[in-house]
Formats: sequence, C-alpha cells, structure tokens
Amino acid sequence: MSRHNTIDEICIAFSGGTDRVLGIPFLFTSKKADFYITPSYSDGAQPIHLSLHDKTERHAEQRFHVKREKKPTDIKRLVFHNDIFKKGTPFRGKELSAGVFHVARLRYSWDLQRERFRETATIRLSQLKSDTCRVYIFDENLPEYSVVDFDIVLSNHDPFYFNQEDVFCQAQEQGSGSPYIELPRNKSGQFLTATVSVRSEIDSPTFDDVHLAAPLARDTPVLACAGATNTEGVYWLYNTVTSEEFIGAVKDG
Repeated sequence: MSRHNTIDEICIAFSGGTDRVLGIPFLFTSKKADFYITPSYSDGAQPIHLSLHDKTERHAEQRFHVKREKKPTDIKRLVFHNDIFKKGTPFRGKELSAGVFHVARLRYSWDLQRERFRETATIRLSQLKSDTCRVYIFDENLPEYSVVDFDIVLSNHDPFYFNQEDVFCQAQEQGSGSPYIELPRNKSGQFLTATVSVRSEIDSPTFDDVHLAAPLARDTPVLACAGATNTEGVYWLYNTVTSEEFIGAVKDG
C-alpha cells in the first residue's frame, strides 16, 4: 500500500455493512519518534491513549503505555480492568521477533451491527475529515457471533503483517481491498501496521478482562469499549454494546 507524505494519521472504524459508523473509531498518529493510539468521539473527547515510544538517551528500551487524559473528561463508555496511573500504566507487547512487537488488538463485535442496537452503536465521523487523516472503514457485514480484529504491530525494521492465510476479510479505503493497513513511519524509522481479520468469537473468545455482557431485554443499552492487557502483553480494546446496568456493576464491584 502506498504512503503519502501529507498523511500522518489514520482512523480505523467499523460499519458492519451498514451506512453508518458503529462503535468507537480509533486514531493512529505518527508524531516525532512515537506512535499514539486514541479513541475518537464525535465531541472531540480523547480520554485515553496508548503511547508507543522509541528508545531515547534517557530510556534504553522501547516503552509502551496506556494513559488517561489529564483534563477532566467523560469516560463512562470506557471500562478498564487495570488501573491507569497518572504517569501511565506500562504494557510490554508480545515480541514476535527481534524488534517486532504485537502491541494491541482492536476488536469490534457483531452486536454493534445488530438492528436492535444500531442506534446505540452509531458514532459520527465528521470531525475526522481532513487532509492529514486517512479513514479506513471495515464495511462488511459480520457473520453471526463473529468479530473483526485489527492486530497492531510495531516494527523497528520492515512493515510486519500476520500470515495472509489468517486474514479472512478486508478493510476498505476508497474502494481498496487490502486487509493490511500501514501508518507512515515515525522519525525513528519505525513502522506501525494493522492486519484485519474476521474470526468467530466462539472459536476466538474475547478474554475475560475485557468481555462486556450484552444487554438483557429490560436493560438500557450503551456503547462501550473495554481495555486490558492479556497474558501475552498485548493491549486489547474491545468495542461492543453492553448495558448501563452491567457497567455500573463492574465499576461498583
């Protein structure tokens, strides 16, 4: 996939075969020697971000953190299993080979596209239209009980993608059919890439720390994103529809 010098940010979003954006879009930004992964709301709020820092004179190793925004902001739609400290909570990523790290998995659930939850799941993308941001929308209808995963890899060398035979569907960017997404290199020469895959959530379950229960018939549905690090060191971000009652129970418990 070709890169354009004017593009320093991409947005990944999900539509599930509908005419709208469903779930919380995420921005991937190249800035100096770093990369940032940030949820994007229609009101411009960016309550948390994942930061991927290269080695510096002060730090001999690469550093990955998840941080909360310092300014007060509404994060009722974000649920975190791990505490996020003032200076950020580190995660290690999964080292696939020397200098290549699987840092994050962004997952969107089938529930987002279901007709009964579609209004709850809808997000506006108007604030993302700019000359420096390219928008990728996964626009295929997910099979029942399936998910679409964007597996994010940081490489110090060449762009890295998971094996093509593991890729089942595609992200669309102005008619492009590539299941691979690449952000322009940062000033350290690193690459950040995403491999897009559709999987059965039964065969590839969402791990417990980020699983959010679907609303019951009498519940109040709400769009939510859960974040946590799995046992391999990969930071998961799970987009789905849950209920206000479930989120309240999680935060109270």
